[in-house]
Amino acid sequence: MKSNPKPVFKRGNDLNIPRSTVPPPAARRLPLALALACMSGHALAQFDGSVGPAGEGPVTDAPVVALADFEDPMLFAGRSLICGDVATSGTPIAGNAAGDGNSGEIDISGIPDTATVVSARLYWTVLTDNDEVSETGKTISFAGNVVSGDMVGFAAETPCFTQANTVAWTADVTGLVADPGNGVYAVSGFPGGNNMAGGDFTEGVSLVITYADAAATAKAVVSYEGLAVTNVAGETLNQTLEGFTAGGTVSATWLPVVGNGQVIGASDELLEFVGGAGAVNFDSSLDGGTGAFAAGTCSYLDSGSTQCFWDDDLHDVSAAMSPGDVFADVNYELGADCHSFVAMELAVSVDDAGACGIAGEQVDAACPPTDIWKNHGEYVSCVAHATEEALAGLTCLSEEQLDDISGCVVSERAKSDVGKPNNG
Repeated sequence: MKSNPKPVFKRGNDLNIPRSTVPPPAARRLPLALALACMSGHALAQFDGSVGPAGEGPVTDAPVVALADFEDPMLFAGRSLICGDVATSGTPIAGNAAGDGNSGEIDISGIPDTATVVSARLYWTVLTDNDEVSETGKTISFAGNVVSGDMVGFAAETPCFTQANTVAWTADVTGLVADPGNGVYAVSGFPGGNNMAGGDFTEGVSLVITYADAAATAKAVVSYEGLAVTNVAGETLNQTLEGFTAGGTVSATWLPVVGNGQVIGASDELLEFVGGAGAVNFDSSLDGGTGAFAAGTCSYLDSGSTQCFWDDDLHDVSAAMSPGDVFADVNYELGADCHSFVAMELAVSVDDAGACGIAGEQVDAACPPTDIWKNHGEYVSCVAHATEEALAGLTCLSEEQLDDISGCVVSERAKSDVGKPNNG
């Protein structure tokens, strides 16, 4: 729960809406010939050809030309209703020779000075020969503080690396990030070192910030988390993002957290963001570049590779969205480059009606109408308090707008029979 006027980023499923019954647009298919061509070299083994496979670490099995599609591998993890936006920056870890392959720095900039931090989360992934119980990489250091992560997912495979498994972590570091969020944050204590081979390889780490600012527009920010590792030629991932109703002159920002990106060729991956107004193409954009290291500028002690294997992209997807959209789709297909998907965030502008709908869903999660209440007054009191909290982040709206949205949420529930004696 939050204290006014700072909104809370709600984690957990407060979505009282059905999953979309509209099938996502079919992912564009890579020709089989291209997939086979990818297999003939080192691309799917994540090696850029600067040294032989033996120098990179042996790849024992060639990728299989088959499909093992991921349909919505990420689950809804949180939502906020704010006047504000999202920001991110990250750094590779293993490929950072200056940090000995286990540390680095994250530089966040561009957040307005008047902003307040609503949520700050770290995401990182480790390729490891250890099993899930070992919790490899769980504890790290952020800004001089020991941080213990929550496991996003564990996979008994890697994105075409020689280690056996992939583990993804997240940690809430909101209390360690001062307003407005800009700054250079040291990160350290990651497993592995500055080597491609070996028992542990930390791909990278990103800091994702949701911030509120009275000068910004009203937005819904939805967060999804879940590990999906791709390593099969032609393998697809389709992720639906929902929990909003786009409104006004729609503006939208999409933030994917993805490991193992690199530069191979023109068809590293097919990637598109699809909304009601169409698709925005991001093919071959997962190049391993971050604010800390441009793509292809990393180095390793045991390899001539310069790939960095971590992305911190922040994409404007406004052109894909239409007023009234309640979901968007991300479609991906592996071409020549394998990946580890960890999380996605989407910030979408909302109008007053959309804010009413979202606030209503959050109120119903806080005050379930199916619960047993002492009386109707107790239920309405809960609704009024939860509505105030749900709207606290909309500091860019006028008092009249807030009163209208509050009335929209509360009046419907005040007219209900929840908590009233059963006179039947």
